[in-house]
Amino acid sequence: MWNVLEEYTKIIKSRKLKLTNARLAFVKAITSMDKKHFTISEIIAKIKENEGHVNIMSCYNILELLLKEHLLFANTLDGKNVSYELITPRLVHVRCDYCGKLYHLDDGVLGVHNKWWDLFNELANKYSVELEHYKLEAHGVCKECKENDKHLGDLTSIEQDENEVENE
Repeated sequence: MWNVLEEYTKIIKSRKLKLTNARLAFVKAITSMDKKHFTISEIIAKIKENEGHVNIMSCYNILELLLKEHLLFANTLDGKNVSYELITPRLVHVRCDYCGKLYHLDDGVLGVHNKWWDLFNELANKYSVELEHYKLEAHGVCKECKENDKHLGDLTSIEQDENEVENE
């Protein structure tokens, strides 16, 4: 069985980073989250729950370190609020732009990850870059929004504005 906490500690040690008590508490918190996407506030709350106390400045410093080391991914899924998620070599999100529903495609879904990996790897090789991971976000309209015509509101108003300009 794959132990995420063990894997993170191995990676941190292999990169010659000190595994301080604060860093270990942070890693324990992020690897034990109940959901894939979490905020810094949720990380801090989890550390406080686990440890009884938390140094908020240390949390932000550790967050920056893990982002810099590509051990955590940052997402701005709604254009303003930042959430974080654990690393994975192949990360794919599909998001409905109308209701905000987010689909997180796990590694291996429909076999498409291998095709994307090959494509991105080929592109990276053209620039002499060794591919370590990729992150892809696709946008569209979900079935519910399409059935409820939620997606037409924006297009209709744009078309009306264009028609008014043409008639002037």
